[in-house]
Amino acid sequence: MRSTMISQSRTPAGILRTLTAILCLAAILMSVTGSSAWAAPRVVRVVGIQDGISDSQADYFRRTIAELNDLTEDRIFVTRPIPAASSLDLNAYQGLDFAIVSPRVFALLERYNGFIPMASLSVDIPDCEPGAELRPVVSALVFATPDADEDGLAKPHLSDIAGETVTVVKGDEVDTTFLLQNELSSRRLAPVKVRVASDGGTPSEIIRRAVERGDKLFAVSTDLLRETSSDLFSGFVKVDMRVDDETGLVSSVTPMPGRVFAAGLSVARMGLLEFAATLFALDIAPDIRWVRPADYRSVHLAAERMRDPVYMSYQTKTLLEEMREHAAWVILAAAILIGMIWHSVAAERLVRRRSAELMETVKRQQASERQCEALERMTAVSQMSNIVAHELRQPLAAVTNFAMGVRRRIANGTLTADSLEFALGRILAENERASDIVEHVRDYARKRRRQITPVDLTQMSAIDARLQRQGLLRVRGARRPLRRGRFARNRTRAQKPREECGRERRTGGRGAPRRFGGRKDRR
Repeated sequence: MRSTMISQSRTPAGILRTLTAILCLAAILMSVTGSSAWAAPRVVRVVGIQDGISDSQADYFRRTIAELNDLTEDRIFVTRPIPAASSLDLNAYQGLDFAIVSPRVFALLERYNGFIPMASLSVDIPDCEPGAELRPVVSALVFATPDADEDGLAKPHLSDIAGETVTVVKGDEVDTTFLLQNELSSRRLAPVKVRVASDGGTPSEIIRRAVERGDKLFAVSTDLLRETSSDLFSGFVKVDMRVDDETGLVSSVTPMPGRVFAAGLSVARMGLLEFAATLFALDIAPDIRWVRPADYRSVHLAAERMRDPVYMSYQTKTLLEEMREHAAWVILAAAILIGMIWHSVAAERLVRRRSAELMETVKRQQASERQCEALERMTAVSQMSNIVAHELRQPLAAVTNFAMGVRRRIANGTLTADSLEFALGRILAENERASDIVEHVRDYARKRRRQITPVDLTQMSAIDARLQRQGLLRVRGARRPLRRGRFARNRTRAQKPREECGRERRTGGRGAPRRFGGRKDRR
């Protein structure tokens, strides 16, 4: 019996039945485990969503991600919340593939992180007729409490609140503050002071408690205004309300494009159009949907014009970053600066030392000059004293001799009229000679300016030669008497005392020859 079954299984019919059984078993296994076990793995994409947004928008974003996961087979989308406190910090968006952010945040991501817009969030416009077209726009409204009329806000304008304190709701402060400050900047008005109110669970409760606290000015975005009750601001004064011609939105400031679904650099640009078309096709809520991306250049222009601190902080580099980028030039400049400082200090020390040495030298030279002048004056005075004493001794001796001779002759009785007249004449002559000497000394001692007088060298040499022959002049350093021809040819130096010797010659004085140096007279 067993051999019969084995022989039947080896027949073609038996082999076919075996293959059929195996295929059926595989089909059963596939139906049990599901087709997902055989599908290709799905790529995970991270979508960042800001916290602190309105409940309706947050719910719409979650439903959008769920719809995308159902419609796409090759990708799976997961969300990552972005804390409201870190919404303007670009580090919080690291590692994101997509981001759903406000226009102010998107301006940072587009410029500094390379994000591009895929779709803009279009919402219904408040205070418009039912069924009006949805617009991708966001704006802000400013309200004043009814008791603010006491401060002159009966017909308020933005110029009336410039510089005042405005209260905004926590979570709504990023866009509301940006819109309000941009409007004030475009009108050249002073910026307002912003106070963020967070005491309460819902926006309506936060605003009510702020009113009880005494706040008089409030600013809310149109996105937040849709979430609050219609009677929340009843009785409040609307500040500078106007209708935007392009969007039809009634607000206090110039509207800007709304929230944006943006893609980062990690997402391939080839499939973005298909992905954006999927977003446009979503029909989740009648009053909110994704539309073609708006033009966000107005947000960049507003940030540039009002010099938004957050926007400009990423544009400029810190000093340390600049130094690291130009390290070679910084090192070279530092070396040059240190060298200049060292050279300046060394030069200053050298100048001070040399100046001190020069001043000391000048002081010593001045002291030496004063000593030389004093010594020269003493020498001149001594010489003049000797000359005057020598010159006056002879006339006085002659006068004394003649006077004693007259007395002897009177005593002897031999004095005659001729001898008396002769003696008196010689006494008068000697007296005149003494007077000339005194007068000459006075002229020599009198202060006068030096004058250069031309001298005839031939005449001067003749005088010098004659004085030398007579023994009245002796030249220092001369080995033999000077001759007229040799002096005229070879010597050009004149001696100052020749005038003294000439005057002594004329007065008839006799005595030992004096030495005269070549130094000029001192005044």
